[in-house]
Amino acid sequence: PTIMTTNGPSLISSAVPSKLPSFMLTDDPTSVPSSKPSLLPTGASSINSNVIVLQEFHNSTGGSSWLNTWDFSDGESYCDFYGISCDEFDQITEIALSNNNLHGVVASELSKLTSLKTLNLNDNAIAGRIPSELGMLSSLKVLYLYSNLITGIIPSELGMLSLLTKFDIYRNQIAGKVPSELGMLSSLDWLALSTNAITGGIPSELGMLSSLKVLFLYSNSMTGTIPSEMGTLSSLIELSLNNNSITGT
Repeated sequence: PTIMTTNGPSLISSAVPSKLPSFMLTDDPTSVPSSKPSLLPTGASSINSNVIVLQEFHNSTGGSSWLNTWDFSDGESYCDFYGISCDEFDQITEIALSNNNLHGVVASELSKLTSLKTLNLNDNAIAGRIPSELGMLSSLKVLYLYSNLITGIIPSELGMLSLLTKFDIYRNQIAGKVPSELGMLSSLDWLALSTNAITGGIPSELGMLSSLKVLFLYSNSMTGTIPSEMGTLSSLIELSLNNNSITGT
């Protein structure tokens, strides 16, 4: 039979993609793509890092002697641990461990929990300083550290917590001055620094806290006068400055 020829495209060549992946354009049959898709589920890396952070915190605060402790060995999800709340992506949003026999120090690794909104560690025996790294908790709204044995100063880095509404360190052993950077906490409505060893004057920058309803500075060693800027705190309901060495009228 007569074999027909055509000037059109070859049926064989038309079945081959016009552009091959770069790793198939090599003479080396063992060559593979330079990168492969991750086999880990989305968020797995951050979940593993959350476990590490909780372990560091557990160890630094004497977790084995907590009244309600965490067991990392039984396969329980950390979102089911006592005092832990998570969002739908298993990111930690709350650590609430008041009255739980915590002692030792607050681990700076907590700063890696970027979804944390509430840190409630009041009424324990925590010592050491407030880690300046907590200023990296950009989602934090509530920071309760009152009734502990915390020393050192108030880190100026806490002024970066733009969403913070409540900051309470009542009844600790904190010294130094009130950092002026706290005046940048525009969402703050509760500020309790009372019953510590705080010195220096009241920063005039606190007058910028337009949402502030409660300001407790009593029972410290503060001096100076009451800044006139405090008169602009239109939302203020409670102000307590007694048991200091504040002068003026």
